[in-house]
Amino acid sequence: MPDDECPSDYPYGLTITTDVEAEVEYLKHMPACTNGAATAMWLRNDTDAVWKLQSRSGSSGQVTRLDETLRQASFMDAVGSSLPLLMPKGNVSVNVPPEDVNWSVSLDYTLGWAAHDLAVERVASAGETAAVAALGRRSPAGAAVAACALAGVEGAKTVSHLEEADSREVMIEVLGSSVAGLKCRTEAQRVRTFNADGTPAVLSDELSHLGANTELIEKVHTRMDFAQRAFKALTLGLKFWHRG
Repeated sequence: MPDDECPSDYPYGLTITTDVEAEVEYLKHMPACTNGAATAMWLRNDTDAVWKLQSRSGSSGQVTRLDETLRQASFMDAVGSSLPLLMPKGNVSVNVPPEDVNWSVSLDYTLGWAAHDLAVERVASAGETAAVAALGRRSPAGAAVAACALAGVEGAKTVSHLEEADSREVMIEVLGSSVAGLKCRTEAQRVRTFNADGTPAVLSDELSHLGANTELIEKVHTRMDFAQRAFKALTLGLKFWHRG
């Protein structure tokens, strides 16, 4: 990443290289910068996948999410705000040297993020005010959104070889009928939504018949397809170089 595009606290761009050709497609969407002493780094996620950060040496580096949106904060509050996750379109700082930072696609949390967004989108059918209230946990819909996000994460963990699964079928089962999605469906019984023609609906009914909403379920598939391909391709034997 060019130095002049880096944030002021991390003014030196890092070139991320790899010996694995298949990884290049995914790494180009993860711009990174470091500070003058190269003791910490800044990282941005320009993908639709959720990434989990790790320390190569096992040191307990602190991950700080920066400029967090209301939607990102809502998801993190639901699944665990202390988790070292890098959200789609999110930025983080990590207080360990760049060469000690590793990251990998988290299919569990990517499915959870997709479930969260799916619920938010349906709540938003009642208006932007309803969506904002839900994201801020100021309405019954907020409890449903949080429960559905967690259901996505927990449900994903029950799927063997999730990287090979049809994400549409997984989401339909997780939110529509699985044990993991029970609280999501229960909370969703109190949430009024609206169909495209303006007729009222209930979110729990929509979740039970999720497969019928082709447009919504295809959005899940598009997001998960990238994450699944990245999960299979990445070994992340990364090398960091300053551009200067």
